[in-house]
Amino acid sequence: GLGDVYKRQELRLAVEDVTATRIVLKPGTYAFDTSANCTSSFNGIATLTEEGQHSALCIFRGLVLEAQVPGTAVIDARGASAGPGGRRAIFIDFGRTNTLGRSPYTSSTHDTVELIGLKITGGYLPQSNATEVDLGLANGAGIKIHHIQGDVILRRCEIYGNVANDTDSMGGGIMIAPSWNVHSNAFCIRVQSCVPSTVALVDCTARDNIA
Repeated sequence: GLGDVYKRQELRLAVEDVTATRIVLKPGTYAFDTSANCTSSFNGIATLTEEGQHSALCIFRGLVLEAQVPGTAVIDARGASAGPGGRRAIFIDFGRTNTLGRSPYTSSTHDTVELIGLKITGGYLPQSNATEVDLGLANGAGIKIHHIQGDVILRRCEIYGNVANDTDSMGGGIMIAPSWNVHSNAFCIRVQSCVPSTVALVDCTARDNIA
């Protein structure tokens, strides 16, 4: 209904608002019929438009995204109805200059992204061409965690009903890709300094995801 339209539009705008550090979601389903602009610039060195394509939400900075009541806020990517590219639910990539955050990251910057009490579903990434497979576009239908400079923490989240459907796809529910971007962030390598980065799942469940 119209209420759902307002909810998803307001959520996407809030996530893209660099002044918002904590977003509390009222109970309900936040269902997406379009993909966000998840393109980014790798600290001005190279343009990466591919990895974040086909995502309902993009998180490019430190942020807390929390259900007002745990388990009552649903992020539904509606990926199966998104056309040839499908749609993942959430793309997380922070620690470099980007088109949405425009954040002046330095080698000492350490941010944290927390997802709390959310249900994440409906991610669907269909078959891709060979180039897209190499770039990992078909990985992480529920959540894809890419370059990070800091920590990503999921608390009391339920990730279910997400499908990464390519032959070589990985991470129907969650994909940390490529893993070296977490431990020795590629941004840090280029400035000869690294901020220790971690990904943690606390009291989360993942079920009925396919890759």
